[in-house]
Amino acid sequence: MKIFYTLGGSYLIHNKQFPIGTVILQLENKVEIACSNFNIPKEQDLLVFLYNPSIKTWEKYLMKNKYTQIMWRFYRKNRNKINPPHRPHYSHKSYKDKFGPCSRSSHVPSAVRWAAANPFYGGRMS
Repeated sequence: MKIFYTLGGSYLIHNKQFPIGTVILQLENKVEIACSNFNIPKEQDLLVFLYNPSIKTWEKYLMKNKYTQIMWRFYRKNRNKINPPHRPHYSHKSYKDKFGPCSRSSHVPSAVRWAAANPFYGGRMS
């Protein structure tokens, strides 16, 4: 028995395309079980695609047995590798934080205030 998940890009497995993060279980008798939606309660049946090597077709089933339990545990164990959490590159600030009344400092240095008050150094008081 071999279990793995699909990585970047879409995979063609026996002429069927699967999205990123699909968990695939290969059994000894060359039957393959694939599931891509684990966003359901654990008590419900999983929607899986089953490859039958004798007739070489994919069939859709709702299953809940020991194989789906193995797939469920594998997905939960590797959830952060399969679908990593989003990490933003920068923090999002609201418009109010960027351009609000308190966004700029209202402190005027004393040297600038003195230059503005002294008319001989390029400034004047109005």
